[in-house]
Amino acid sequence: MSDEQERNSAFNAAANINVQHAQLQDLSLSAARRLYKGGIRPGDPIRTRVQAQEMLDKIPPSQRAGINGKSTDINTQKYLSDKHASHIKPHSKGGSNDPKNIKWENAKDNLVRGDKPMTSQEQIRLDAKWHFDNLTGAVKAGVKPRLWGLPLV
Repeated sequence: MSDEQERNSAFNAAANINVQHAQLQDLSLSAARRLYKGGIRPGDPIRTRVQAQEMLDKIPPSQRAGINGKSTDINTQKYLSDKHASHIKPHSKGGSNDPKNIKWENAKDNLVRGDKPMTSQEQIRLDAKWHFDNLTGAVKAGVKPRLWGLPLV
């Protein structure tokens, strides 16, 4: 079999794998709780189902993917294991709990920032980290992503 045939065969096999992305109903109680309550102070109302789904959507797709509901839950929990729901504009500065004001961030980085607003550089870094996590998750799962129109290798 030629290299090209081998690549095409691998690509076709990957294309036929049924990949599922985590849905709220697939998640364990502890994972769902993080989406509903992450970053919310005691006494504040929890997020709605729609907002919790928005929090789930902030997790890179490859990091919340699996072959069934159980594996999507496990992958989602692994991703969130060292993350905080970090506020772009903190509570103390008038920031809301709306998902638009939240980014998933390594817990230690969030704690170091304290009650300071997230700088634009920090937001850009987190956006780049999101893309990196998505790419590494895809590679780890065996999917060879297409970037910028380059051929699969």
